[in-house]
Amino acid sequence: MSRGITLLLVLALQACSLLGIDDDWSEFTVELGGAGTRGTPGGEAVRINNSPYDPGGMAGIEVEITGIDGLPSNLTLTGADFRQLPYYTHEWKTRLPDSGHVGFVVRLRDRGRHLVAEEISGSFTIEPRVSWRLELDRSPFRGDDIRDPLCPDPWGRCHQLWVLEIREGARNYPSEYLWVELYRLPHFDCPKDAVCM
Repeated sequence: MSRGITLLLVLALQACSLLGIDDDWSEFTVELGGAGTRGTPGGEAVRINNSPYDPGGMAGIEVEITGIDGLPSNLTLTGADFRQLPYYTHEWKTRLPDSGHVGFVVRLRDRGRHLVAEEISGSFTIEPRVSWRLELDRSPFRGDDIRDPLCPDPWGRCHQLWVLEIREGARNYPSEYLWVELYRLPHFDCPKDAVCM
């Protein structure tokens, strides 16, 4: 390794240390589901609409967040907040403090500001080296029983799952539901000499 590259690495590590950037950080992400076509339990192909621009999608979403130091105590993300993010990634992120308890309430409204799905609330305890992701998705029911839905996560990171029926007049297709999935994502150490993404 050349002296120039070695010096740059040393300076970068010192900068991270001075800025307080380390492996113990955690973050909270709120993410809207993607678009595309999916199949329903009846075999019908349907168009998924999670657009923050469309009232038939996620334009009426509200995510009220409490308990994160440094953010307003009554922070509520809406479809307008997601429209300000890059079109390809509709996800909002914030760094979490070292400890505490985060609460959230999720609502979906129509153009007239009426609830179109049951309001849900959840929470989690902040842990070092653990990030959290709340995914919101309008999509068909996956699984066999609405009372016992399958969490679509083969790695066991799914912490909590709600599947909410969307009011009949507000659905894009008969089997459309609002999925609210909370993921707990522990950080892991990359083994020496391995490449980790």
